[in-house]
Amino acid sequence: MQSNQLIRYLEEVLNQSLSSEESSIKQSFKLYLGDNGVEFRPRLPSSLIMDSNLYFEIYDILSFALYPEYTLIRPASILFKINDGPLETARSFFFPWKIGQSKRLIGTVSELLASQSPNRISVMDGIEYDFNKGVHVVITGPTGSGKTQALRFFLEVTHKLGQLILIDPKKSDGARWAKKHADVSLVVPNKGDRPEDLLPRVTETLSNALQIINERQDALYTDTDKVSANYLDLGFEPIFLCIDEVASLCIGLKKSLLNDFHSLLLQISLLGREAGIFLILSLQEARHDLLPVAVRSQMGVRILLGRIDKNSAQYLFPELHSSDFPLPSGGKGTGIISINDGEHFGIEPVAMPTIIGEE
Repeated sequence: MQSNQLIRYLEEVLNQSLSSEESSIKQSFKLYLGDNGVEFRPRLPSSLIMDSNLYFEIYDILSFALYPEYTLIRPASILFKINDGPLETARSFFFPWKIGQSKRLIGTVSELLASQSPNRISVMDGIEYDFNKGVHVVITGPTGSGKTQALRFFLEVTHKLGQLILIDPKKSDGARWAKKHADVSLVVPNKGDRPEDLLPRVTETLSNALQIINERQDALYTDTDKVSANYLDLGFEPIFLCIDEVASLCIGLKKSLLNDFHSLLLQISLLGREAGIFLILSLQEARHDLLPVAVRSQMGVRILLGRIDKNSAQYLFPELHSSDFPLPSGGKGTGIISINDGEHFGIEPVAMPTIIGEE
């Protein structure tokens, strides 16, 4: 569809769908298309109230109208553009997009690893990020959503990128995978352990990671004059610290033990980026008692798999007001993703990679 045709089509869709009586026919607004998205430019005065309700109403309409030729990215908050010209049309709502739709990666471990770019993690063909900018990852989803497969993908990729430490309280898929890789540091319960028996070894592992952070920060301070230096400037290896099923560590613990665990997570999440220590956390729900808000706010990559509604999204995606989100079809591992790295705008549909066979 040509640009002018697409504008006419979208304006007609908005004319028919907006709850307001305003329309492009009345010259109340006009749409403009750019390489990176769509502008909704109102002409004031207008009965349209330019607030978040209108912004996300327009988003919902345009998102459905454009998919699948274009994927509209859902911003966390209103995006404005300032325009040249008269004051009555000097500002626009901006809706970022990308052409087409991202595609699920399917292949053997070797094939998926070969598709990765240096220092970047590709979760789909069309969605990738620099792990030094995206930093920490949290994956949530109910049983059967594909969370285990998604975590397996991150284990495979980060194992090739640097040092990997895996904490698996359930001694399940991740632990069995780690047994095949002697260079992976694995923390699992001993036979007969209760959660409070495992936690001291977990906190020791986290404390050791925090000690490495402090040592690397000291080295960055003393050994380089570069202002924006990080661990790469001194040749340090990235360290990925993965905790599977965080809830299994938290349930039934004394408050003092739980506070110590959360305090260590918070310190690593705050200080890890510059030192090259990255968290990967997996749990069914990112509830406040399992993953405090202060820790969640440091997660640069948020992934929610399975059913998407206000209840499932309330902890990880509180900014998601609507469940009318275009999700890719195709089985487990589908959901939404947000990457806060300065390159991505907001929330996108995601279908996590499918690993074929055992290697």
